[in-house]
Amino acid sequence: MFADLVKMLSDHAVRATLVLVGVADSVEQLIAEHHSVERSLVQVRLPRTPPDETDNILQTGFGKLGMTITTPAAHRISKLAQGLPHYAHLLGLHAARVAIDGHSVVVSAPIVDAAIDRAIAGSQQSIRSDYERAVLLPPQPLHFIGGQFERRVGTVRLPHLNDHVL
Repeated sequence: MFADLVKMLSDHAVRATLVLVGVADSVEQLIAEHHSVERSLVQVRLPRTPPDETDNILQTGFGKLGMTITTPAAHRISKLAQGLPHYAHLLGLHAARVAIDGHSVVVSAPIVDAAIDRAIAGSQQSIRSDYERAVLLPPQPLHFIGGQFERRVGTVRLPHLNDHVL
């Protein structure tokens, strides 16, 4: 749908600046519907943060709080964040809160485990529901019927796939 929007704005010479952020391995995946919009885009690749940089972000952040994080705890957060700084910051925030609640200035692996639980509990209901369906429910057959993926546990509407057969 973003490709449609960019195409429409470009076709009508609308003076506008859009900042589109997407996650994909290539720009082609993001603009698959209209390759012609590529000439209207400036591409900025943001690679994932390497684990050592994520560890450094955590060490620096906890240091500014007068706290420390153990190497195993930092590595655990880095591994879970998978190079995405948002998740490293989210888990670091919750780890700091768990440590402070426990009157500790050292963030250890058990504190990170408790922080993971808090981060999940504080996430949006839709994310929790998706997580629970993916992890807690037994796998169910997935069928594509009339533009929808259907399972016994629910239906996800994907209108952009109405004309595709999977």
